[in-house]
Amino acid sequence: MFRSMILLIITAMPFIVMADQLDAGDEAPDFSLMDQFDTTYSLEDLRGNLVILIASDKEGSVQNKLWRKKLGGLAGDIHILGVADLRSVPFFLKWKIRSDFRKDKAPILLDWDGDIFKDYGLVQKVSNIVLIDKGGFIRHHVWGEAGDDAVQTLLHTIDSHMHSEGSRTSDSNKKGVRNDNSTE
Repeated sequence: MFRSMILLIITAMPFIVMADQLDAGDEAPDFSLMDQFDTTYSLEDLRGNLVILIASDKEGSVQNKLWRKKLGGLAGDIHILGVADLRSVPFFLKWKIRSDFRKDKAPILLDWDGDIFKDYGLVQKVSNIVLIDKGGFIRHHVWGEAGDDAVQTLLHTIDSHMHSEGSRTSDSNKKGVRNDNSTE
């Protein structure tokens, strides 16, 4: 009985501490993180541009490469930033991890405390794609593999926000949001 209770508590803990997932139209929490080249990026500094976060922990990192490849041709005022959830990395391996990430030339924000995952309510063990509009509001969140439908929905949402100012009252607040791997 006691072992069953302990197992139940351990199993439920990740759900207890998981943040509420943000929806389209919610203001994106600010962040300030350094990439693998010690350049600091903050959402405040990126305001006025569309921002795409491609975020994962180690288990989801395989999917990130395909997302980056499918989104690599985007032009204009779009910043595509990788985000690595590194909170499980022991302190004595941080230098090694930073060195490994330097092999990738694209900016990858090194989230040593898992702040973006916690603040944005991102899903672990898969790739998370978050589109933030020019005004700092979340317009889209999808997680999982870069399937054709998921990519096309994201590209459509990006296109609809390319020339908008980015405001909470945009008529596409709730379009294109994927919270359970199906388009709403």
